[in-house]
Amino acid sequence: MIMSVLLLGIIALFFNSNNFKISNIYGRNLKRNIEVHFLSILLIFSTLIASIKYGMITFTGLIIVISTILSLYVFYLFIPILIYSDLDNKTQKLIKFITFFSLVSIVIGIQGSFLGYNPTHYKRIASIFFDPNYFGTIASIGFILSINRKGKYKIYALLNMLALYFSGSRAAMIALIFVMIIFFFYNKKIRSKTIFKFLLLGIITYFAIGFLADINFFRIYHGLSSRDYLWRLSFELILNEPIWGYGYGSVADLIRSMGAQNASSHNSYLDYIIMYGIPAFVINVFIILKATFLGIKNKLPQEITKSILFLLIVANSISINLGGLGVLSLLLTLFLGLSNMASCGNMYELNAKDDPPKTLEKSEEL
Repeated sequence: MIMSVLLLGIIALFFNSNNFKISNIYGRNLKRNIEVHFLSILLIFSTLIASIKYGMITFTGLIIVISTILSLYVFYLFIPILIYSDLDNKTQKLIKFITFFSLVSIVIGIQGSFLGYNPTHYKRIASIFFDPNYFGTIASIGFILSINRKGKYKIYALLNMLALYFSGSRAAMIALIFVMIIFFFYNKKIRSKTIFKFLLLGIITYFAIGFLADINFFRIYHGLSSRDYLWRLSFELILNEPIWGYGYGSVADLIRSMGAQNASSHNSYLDYIIMYGIPAFVINVFIILKATFLGIKNKLPQEITKSILFLLIVANSISINLGGLGVLSLLLTLFLGLSNMASCGNMYELNAKDDPPKTLEKSEEL
């Protein structure tokens, strides 16, 4: 499914290559984002070196690395051009799409199944296509995108919050609470009314956390669910191969060879370094910080910036990568691409007419 989405993006890029306005902005994006080219080269180079040194790279793994690079050029640099001028409408459609899956999970939470699907593999509720942690993160994105809107979107926000509760994803819940509190004063003037609302939000949050703790939502008795042990193993692997990494698809075999049962470190950043090395990770972080800064500087819609920060926090617990293949990875790449697009030049050109301005004759000027 994800490869099909990537293919549709590539097709869209091909058919829009003759559009003067779009191709001009895309060309400017390619020139202004040199770091994307450096990262692409590093990913290929580290993959080849890891293949020679350790022989852990398969043909499928190489295809996925190439697809990861393509997703940067398509979903980070190109697709935002198509949707930026109609961002609000596209956001509304995304909210409705996510809320549909939230409704499915709520039905599962109440009835125990949905159209014959019974989530017996997981002890917590998930949607049909996602495990609890990934689905809880998706539901949280739906909540973030809809909570500040009026009318029916308040109901959508409530449904997505209820779906997050049923997912039992404590990482998503904690990240969501943190982001909502941090962004409360974002682009707001400090007034007595604002302070009163913040105090009210704090009281509601306090009792909500207390309620969730009482019903063992946070599962404190689980601790970090062996994440601290996996992280120690990951640091050992990184110290042994800090520059080029071990290549895509190597994390599961490496961690299991050290005695663990998991397929990853449960941390996107550590997994990324293990696969591609520290230099690629540094450039990856630079792209994220640069795009986020541009979005904040040029006043990108608040819900997009919130979603970016939320996904970056949750990436400490599950796999969400810039340029990665997966629903959440593509969302992060797209949101960061929109943030990167938020410059005065790009916005001016997107709102301009398709035809370039005509030059006046000298007699007409006079």
